[in-house]
Formats: sequence, structure tokens, C-alpha cells
Amino acid sequence: MEEILVNIHNHTNVSDGSGSYHEIAQAGLNENLDVIVITDHNIYIQGKDTYFYRDGRRLLMLIGEEIHNPQGEPGNHLLVMNHSNEYANLSNRMQSVIDAVNRDQGIYHLGSSIREKNSNLKPECLFLASMVSARDSLAWKYST
Repeated sequence: MEEILVNIHNHTNVSDGSGSYHEIAQAGLNENLDVIVITDHNIYIQGKDTYFYRDGRRLLMLIGEEIHNPQGEPGNHLLVMNHSNEYANLSNRMQSVIDAVNRDQGIYHLGSSIREKNSNLKPECLFLASMVSARDSLAWKYST
């Protein structure tokens, strides 16, 4: 089995991070990551999925989104990937986000705090914590 190193939770200076897409990619290359997923808060920027190359290494950057309700309880964050729609307008109803991601055949990750605080959530789409084939599922727009 091939092992790949993936970091799925990163913020750029578009939301509350401190680096640009390029700077984060360079940091990922420094750490020998294979894939890095940008999940800025409540904003999905399309068209930034790309490869970065340096010194014979390749890093795939994919863009997702971290959904949270700014007026809600802190810690209720849901990472969404492999989607084509903006879901921030549903942030006050996490089950609605899950249902929409499911309809769009996306991937999501519920952090432990949101699972513990919202036991009534019904995850029915591909849930990242149980994902087996990371290369096939995360590299959703690129053949590797």
C-alpha cells in the first residue's frame, strides 16, 4: 500500500491564516507533504486547485472550506471538501450542511467537538475519518 502525507486543515490570509496559497504550499513542500487542503473559514474559492513543484517534489493543493456558525458555540467546525457549492449560508444548521454535501457527493470531516455536542447529526456521506482510499478520494480533481 502506498502511503501519502495529507494535511486537511489549513487557513490562508483569505480568512484567519497568515500565509498565501503559495507560502502554504512551500511550507508543505518543506514538510514533505503530498497533499494539502486549504479550508478557509466560511469561504470557498474555486479555481485554486493545483500542483506545486520544487526540487523534484510535487505537492497537490486542493481547496475546501471550513463551515462554522459565527454566532454559534465555538468549536463547531465542519471541514468540507470535493464540493462545488458555497455552504456558509447554511452554517447555523449543520445538518443542512451535511445534507447538502451529501447531495453534492462531497467529503466532510466532523471534528470531535461537533460530534460530541451534536449527537443528533446524521452523517450519511463520505466521512473523512473512515476514508480508506485517501489518494482516490482526496485527489478528486486530478489524476496522480
